[in-house]
Amino acid sequence: MWLERSLVFLGTGALAIGVVILWRSPSGDRRLRLALAAAILVAATGLRLATPAWDPLVLSSGPYFSPRTHVAGDKVIFRKSLASLELLFYREGTTASVSVTRSMDGRLHFNSDGKVEADTSPQSMVLQRMMGTCRCCFIRTPAAL
Repeated sequence: MWLERSLVFLGTGALAIGVVILWRSPSGDRRLRLALAAAILVAATGLRLATPAWDPLVLSSGPYFSPRTHVAGDKVIFRKSLASLELLFYREGTTASVSVTRSMDGRLHFNSDGKVEADTSPQSMVLQRMMGTCRCCFIRTPAAL
């Protein structure tokens, strides 16, 4: 999970710079500054150890989700709707997070940043077949395919 690692790395770096600046500050008692810097480091380490790992299934939902699938009336059913999916593949890239999920009815979904790009439903398969054959309409010679 590169996104999580990157944020932890950058946060740790910012915290370390802050502790160095606090420790090297010319004002105040040096022992008090050192004790405060140590307390900050201990608290940050404890917080990091107590923080649970990020859930790839939640991250695979991305920003492109329909409220109709995660809200029922006035209740948020986000976790319930995610429980109906099985995460088969998840990978974070430089510009997108890609995942493949299987729904309870057996359909596969290819997601890019949470947006379903393709699935194995009959309606989607018709569209995918059409997209694959559209190119044939614009080619003059079959050898060019």
